Amino acid sequence: MNRKQTQPLSITLLRSEPLDGAALAEALDTSGLLFPLLQAGMVNGYFADKTSAHVMPLRCEEDESGFTLRLDIQFQSQMAGCACDDDPTPQQALTEFMRCTLTFNREGWLETAAIKD
Repeated sequence: MNRKQTQPLSITLLRSEPLDGAALAEALDTSGLLFPLLQAGMVNGYFADKTSAHVMPLRCEEDESGFTLRLDIQFQSQMAGCACDDDPTPQQALTEFMRCTLTFNREGWLETAAIKD
């Protein structure tokens, strides 16, 4: 991921039980993490559609150093039709799926992001 996080994730959200996928997607988007995460995890398309992201939290663990968040994300991506500069009609959306592990420090700032194959 090559984009910086703009604000920390809410510790209250990370500690909530059960984790709310929609709230987590919104928090990841607000903090500037969602789009670069989707782009990094994309397999088939060219451009990730963050508005289609469905975040499914698997678990969040807290220890003395921070939080480890494991989640699945399903989203749509687009692929250019003919890949020419002036192509006005991209191909149909492609469904993408990714599993990732994010670690945050005690203040809610991202430390690492690992995308699983």
